[in-house]
Amino acid sequence: MSSCIFCASPCPPKFDFVGGQIRKLSSGTHKNSSANSLSFKGDGVIAQQLQVIFILKDILKIGQDKLCEFLGSSGKLHPEYWISVCSSCQDAVELFYKTFKEVARLENKLNEYSYEFKRRIQNSKGDEGIGPTGMLWEAIRNEVLNGNQIINVIIMI
Repeated sequence: MSSCIFCASPCPPKFDFVGGQIRKLSSGTHKNSSANSLSFKGDGVIAQQLQVIFILKDILKIGQDKLCEFLGSSGKLHPEYWISVCSSCQDAVELFYKTFKEVARLENKLNEYSYEFKRRIQNSKGDEGIGPTGMLWEAIRNEVLNGNQIINVIIMI
């Protein structure tokens, strides 16, 4: 038996060693089999490997250097063998994944709005430098278009 990476409850084994070789065990019908509902594209084995990398990188926040170290030191054990997830925790992983995808979708939407505002600034002209905030107004617009100029203006004011 293996243990769930999150709650340490028992999970069915995924592999066995037979004659010094790794042999994948049939997954039966348990929930954390290759039929998990995370929608990674590709064959089942690659999807399982991507799920493990997703759990380590995005849920557990293990850094890229450490992930590379794990990949380099794992020998013949592919990522799908590194960890197990019980059915209860798999449900939480699936919710995390759906939320992660939704956040990414919303971030893309926000980036589209930001791009549109920047485009409006690029395509518009105003009465630059007029009024008490004219210099600051101009610096803000320049910061959006060119970068880091606003800090110098604010310090000068």
